[in-house]
Amino acid sequence: MRIESMLSIAEIMKRLPEAYQDQEFEEIMHSYELVPEIAQVLDEVFLAAAEMLYNIVWIYNPSRIVVDSYCREYAEMMVQKTKSFFRKYFDEKFLQETEIAVTQCDEYHTMSGCMRRARTCWIEQIVVSPREQF
Repeated sequence: MRIESMLSIAEIMKRLPEAYQDQEFEEIMHSYELVPEIAQVLDEVFLAAAEMLYNIVWIYNPSRIVVDSYCREYAEMMVQKTKSFFRKYFDEKFLQETEIAVTQCDEYHTMSGCMRRARTCWIEQIVVSPREQF
């Protein structure tokens, strides 16, 4: 299963028992600790996210990872579960070197714009112009 399919709120809603599929995702998040069927689906999602972020930390060693979603409770729970997962597998020094946090802005599109800008700057930084080759 692709990671986008695993973490996408639309896909999560499809995996929930039919009785819950008509609810808003915010309601689902509020029911997370109260309804075992919901917890089972979301726990799989949070584990997949934690494993993915674990691999990103091992490969890229970022100083900061920012998690965003249009459902803030989802992003907050993902960060909480990921930090718990990391405490099991990373030593304290490593944990202090990588910060995982929920975005401070409540506008999902702001985060998307930041990512596009960061990608563009990174690409411009690593591309060698034809004049620099000779």
